[in-house]
Amino acid sequence: MTRISAAVGGLIVVAATGCGPRVKMDDEPIAARAPGRGRTTAPPARAVLVGEMCPDGAGGRPGVAPLLVRAVGWTDDADEVGAQLERAARRFAVLGVDGARAGLFDVLGTADVGLPQDVAMGSYVGRGACTPAGADAADARCEAATRGCALAVASIEPGAAEREEVPELVTGTACVAGDALLVDVDGDGAHESFPVAQFVDGTRAPAAEVLAAPVVGGACAGTFTVHGLAVRSVEEPGAPDDPRYTVTLDVLGVLDLDGDGRRELAVAFRYPDGRTVALYSALASAGRLELVGEAVPWQ
Repeated sequence: MTRISAAVGGLIVVAATGCGPRVKMDDEPIAARAPGRGRTTAPPARAVLVGEMCPDGAGGRPGVAPLLVRAVGWTDDADEVGAQLERAARRFAVLGVDGARAGLFDVLGTADVGLPQDVAMGSYVGRGACTPAGADAADARCEAATRGCALAVASIEPGAAEREEVPELVTGTACVAGDALLVDVDGDGAHESFPVAQFVDGTRAPAAEVLAAPVVGGACAGTFTVHGLAVRSVEEPGAPDDPRYTVTLDVLGVLDLDGDGRRELAVAFRYPDGRTVALYSALASAGRLELVGEAVPWQ
């Protein structure tokens, strides 16, 4: 395995080729971080509820932790997310590591498991989310990063619950070239290049926005998910790596959630004491990813 590192904006990006929480360096509990960003306005588009399905999340049974809602705009407000789960979401499409639908999760009820929002309990029918379609074994990098959990998306359009509809999603890919994440955000066949280190701000939290930079270096093979992108602070020359100062990013998926023609990026931020999931959307242009929500998923 090859390791690539480069200094960008005061941070060092370390990526394994071949292929979170609002952090403070103190003992604040992980669930107390990631405050809601409220509503982010956007043009009218598809209404969806985005969550993370874990096969053993709800007391050893399948469950979905709802994270963000796209209705009038994107919001990560726990009350609104929970209300949409109670009122409108009955079935989730679960996306596999390859971007194809891995299975369906049917909501039977909700429960309080200690997260800011209630979670959905129910039944899951499908293959393991880390096992690509047609494969005999799970992807080891996916299992290590997510423990078999995956993105789950429900339609909250009027009548969707009664019709048991799930959204048909256009997916994309990402890959790492040097110190940048290459993504075709708008589907025009040309990649936008986003410096990996720019996804982490000075407090090691998800950055409010990430701007595309000129594409430099060779091409890379894109995949729906990308795991294990490590971003760490620059330390004294020769100093050993300190895991307390490292944030590991996992791209959980590249997909057009709201149907506006541009792909969103769902990114998990892993820290020594937990993780959060952040969603980036190109609200104005393909070259500018904006943070539209951050929420605490299954821990």
